[in-house]
Amino acid sequence: DLHSFPTRRSSDLIRTPLNAILGMNEMIMRQAQGSMKKYAFNIKSAGETLLAIINDILDFSKIESGKMEIVPANYSLSSVLNDIYNMISYKAKQKGLEFNINVSPTIPDSLHGDEVRLRQILVNILNNAVKYTPKGSVTFTVQAGDSGISDEALELEFICQDTGLGIRDEDKKRLFSKFQRLDMKRNRNIEGTGLGLAITTSLVQMMKGSIAVESTYGEGSCFSFSVRQTVSDWEEIGTYQISGEVSEARKRGKTHTSFIAPTARVLIVDDAPMNLTVIAGLLKRTQIQVETASGGKEAILKFGAYDYDLVFLDHR
Repeated sequence: DLHSFPTRRSSDLIRTPLNAILGMNEMIMRQAQGSMKKYAFNIKSAGETLLAIINDILDFSKIESGKMEIVPANYSLSSVLNDIYNMISYKAKQKGLEFNINVSPTIPDSLHGDEVRLRQILVNILNNAVKYTPKGSVTFTVQAGDSGISDEALELEFICQDTGLGIRDEDKKRLFSKFQRLDMKRNRNIEGTGLGLAITTSLVQMMKGSIAVESTYGEGSCFSFSVRQTVSDWEEIGTYQISGEVSEARKRGKTHTSFIAPTARVLIVDDAPMNLTVIAGLLKRTQIQVETASGGKEAILKFGAYDYDLVFLDHR
């Protein structure tokens, strides 16, 4: 029964140990050599897959229980698209796929809406396109929708076209249903819960948008959705430039410290000892002076005795 599946506290209890495992493994990856680095990378890949499955189940539980909320805020569309491009292009290159992005230069960059849920929808749709495309390309287009731009808002349309496996006509009516894996004989080796598109559809509907699919079996699919967003600033996004290409170091599984701050002092507060170990370990290369506290009382005592530049607090 997904309605009674984890509360916020119990869902944290599910995710916290897995995040700790991934964090500890990240520290191993930074120090391991040869075959040990390969093993650690495999742990990372399997752990992230498991975390994605857990997140899908928890998100759908939240949607079914009516606890999922849309939280609007100002955001930069170009920033969202850059993050999406870097994430998806990396996965596409691993499969030898071409990933293209086309953005209409006349749409505004500064918008007001739920950036987190918009990212989630885009990642779900684009990940699916890469997952079910064995060769060829994935093309992502962002443009103004049919209702265009009004005085205060914009209908944004996102289109994902792939040259993948396609969908049989008899499967299309089940495509957005929960726990549905289509064409299992052909897709048996593709990972997933069958919840991604069900979650995506629910989120689009919660944002008062619409979603559609066109597909030819054996030739590819085209997923599109549109949502209305308030415009914060009418400055156009212009000729969209992709930035932040995936580095060669990342491709080889190497890490890079982008800054050091030996004079900075940080207090980390968390009731899980392993989390404290992970965060302190990951910050070690930055040379930041890290102190930890396992609870509110200890944190208050340390906060009163020292000046900290930043405090990381487990807010549960």
